[in-house]
Amino acid sequence: MNQEDIVELERLEKEFLTNPNVDLCQEIAMIYWFNKDKNKSKEYYQKALEMQIEIVKDKNISDYKPFLQLAYLYSEVDDNTNERIVYKRVLDYLLTQPETTEILNDKGHIYDSLGMRKEAIICYEKAIEYEPNNINILESLMFIYSDITSHFKNIDKAKEIARKILEIEPNNDMAKFELERKNINIDLSSGWTGEKRLILDSTEECLTEDVIEFLTKCRWWVYIIFAGSLGYVVFLVYLVLTSQIH
Repeated sequence: MNQEDIVELERLEKEFLTNPNVDLCQEIAMIYWFNKDKNKSKEYYQKALEMQIEIVKDKNISDYKPFLQLAYLYSEVDDNTNERIVYKRVLDYLLTQPETTEILNDKGHIYDSLGMRKEAIICYEKAIEYEPNNINILESLMFIYSDITSHFKNIDKAKEIARKILEIEPNNDMAKFELERKNINIDLSSGWTGEKRLILDSTEECLTEDVIEFLTKCRWWVYIIFAGSLGYVVFLVYLVLTSQIH
């Protein structure tokens, strides 16, 4: 941990002792996370979660923003069951509301968090129609299209959005990274039998060859597991048939 982070942590933890709140907890947790101290990070996320549970205890779902924060904190402590429960509760409410930019953006975020990427894209693209220069929404779309593990991967679209972001906000680091990084393009459309495809369009390193090789070799584990399962079923059928004959 560098000296700057040490000083900032000391300041925040001292402030937390006299004024404990969720925002401070998250700031502390994030510093620990960026410095690879996952245990301390999760400890502070857990504290933030406990405080957020108290905050939403008497709130109506119509005041839904604190519930979004609650779901996020559940995800940070790896409680995916409660994360999904809260997100779905908020989503049920949002589906009854008029489609403003804010509502569409929040629905997109929830759909994305629930793994419903198609629905997330629809919401984000509708929101962009209302506010074409909304950086947060453009970034969310860019992340979905640039995700190499997603069936909605579209590197060209991600770079197009990145260029648009930089027109609005020239110093946007995430958009710059998207334009500069290597495109690691793992073809999921043809299933596990598809050969890996690498498109290298810059000098920026994104993933190592070892990681790429690992991802593409994973399909052999699928074959092995399937073959083993099939063999077991055949063996059971053989036992049943031979027992009937005797």
